[in-house]
Order: sequence, then structure tokens, then C-alpha cells
Amino acid sequence: MAPGTKLDAVQHTNVAFEVDEIDRHTRSGWSVLVRGLAEEVTPAHREELVAHTKGTGLTTWAPGEHGHWVRLIPQAISGRRIVPGELPPPFENAAYL
Repeated sequence: MAPGTKLDAVQHTNVAFEVDEIDRHTRSGWSVLVRGLAEEVTPAHREELVAHTKGTGLTTWAPGEHGHWVRLIPQAISGRRIVPGELPPPFENAAYL
């Protein structure tokens, strides 16, 4: 993440991160939602957490220099799979933000 208003706003804030995949050909897919507390990973964290974070090998898709890592401390994880001919299971009330 790049420095600025987004990085400033995320410090110890409740956030959600969602990942989806849809296959239009098979009309199937899945969705996972993680809700939790966000915080920037800094040198103030344990040395092994910083090393592990930077050692993941992940790179950003967005152009430019970013240089800041934000971690999500999960508080709730939900998800579902969509299969042709089947209704997806209903979400729990807690899944709706």
C-alpha cells in the first residue's frame, strides 16, 4: 500500500476483504469474505512477522512504489460456493454488513 489517506484510515480499523471467482461457462463460482481488524506491519512488530510478511514474494498489480504492508487480523470468515442447479445456502444475518 502507498502512504496517504487510505493507509492513515486503515490503522486499527474494522475492514472487510472479499475474494470471488466466477466461471461464466459453467455458471459456477465461489466467494469468501474475511472481516477483521487492519493494521500496518511495521518494525515495531516482531522481527519474524516482518520478515515473514516481506518474504511472501507477493507483488502488487498496481503500478508505482507502495512499500507498506497491511495485515488483516480475522474476526469472522464466511463464504459460499455457487453450483449450477442449486440454490446457494443463505447467509447468516451476521454476514450482511
